[in-house]
Amino acid sequence: MNESIKELSAAMAKAFGEIKGAVKDKKNEHLKYEYASLNSFIEAIRPAIIQHGLWFYQVIHTVLGCAAVETIIMHSSGESLTCGIVTVPVQKQDAQGYGSALTYARKYSLSSAFGVAPEDEDDDGEKACAPPKKAVEEVKKPIAKQVMPVESAATKKLLLNQLVDVCNCSEPEFVEYLVKGERYCIDEGLSFCDELRRRIANPVDTIAKYTRSKAQGAFKNLNEKPDGTEAQRATA
Repeated sequence: MNESIKELSAAMAKAFGEIKGAVKDKKNEHLKYEYASLNSFIEAIRPAIIQHGLWFYQVIHTVLGCAAVETIIMHSSGESLTCGIVTVPVQKQDAQGYGSALTYARKYSLSSAFGVAPEDEDDDGEKACAPPKKAVEEVKKPIAKQVMPVESAATKKLLLNQLVDVCNCSEPEFVEYLVKGERYCIDEGLSFCDELRRRIANPVDTIAKYTRSKAQGAFKNLNEKPDGTEAQRATA
């Protein structure tokens, strides 16, 4: 055990046994489902953490195209524990879209930090993101490969730098591993910038795939797929 958070860990162990599920206190009238609000998540943990000298605060980070939140747990002894950064893509680029993504990020961060979840293991995010039946049927139809517009080199560089920062990995091979995915995206008619944004939102998965590719000695193959599997070489 890390001695610097010994008292905090003991308090968290006691609080975990008392934390309940978040009550579904809101209803989406348009999609006809109930969900637990951010306030419900906070109220689910409030009694237990107060009882054991704990509290938390959430720091908002700047990540392009995402709402990024870091939950930090504090103890009355002065000890603290950061729970890492949770990122949620902003679907609509306006104040409302950012506010919605930020609320999701705060809830998911609290859920991860304190092990709290909606009472029936479902939430508004999962249902709201589920595609309608008609959309699922449309996906089954053959789709012609899409030709993506030219993407700004400055934007790609900015996203690459952000991904390296989020993954906290500065190995030259890691950057090379990320860059090689552009060839695959071009061949498949995909957006490399969108691929980078997805990876920014899930840095743990990105590091896992990089580590696997590195162990296989395959990450220098510029024609690999982004996940480390082999792709077809581009034709001349």
